[in-house]
Amino acid sequence: MMVTMNPAMKVHQFGVRNANENPEQIDFLNIEEFPTFVILDNTGIVLLSTDMDETADFYKHSPIFKVIKK
Repeated sequence: MMVTMNPAMKVHQFGVRNANENPEQIDFLNIEEFPTFVILDNTGIVLLSTDMDETADFYKHSPIFKVIKK
């Protein structure tokens, strides 16, 4: 079994490690805690979190991944 990205879903992710990293993004997204993990799709921000476990859980239950059985 192999897990791959679902090409039908356009997802982007990035992290902001500290307050000096990208001031424009920090202001625009109103980020106050660091590090912050951001996941976006074609609808906008789908997750903005400082909790990596929450981010991993989001991916675990998200349709952006599909399982391919070999």
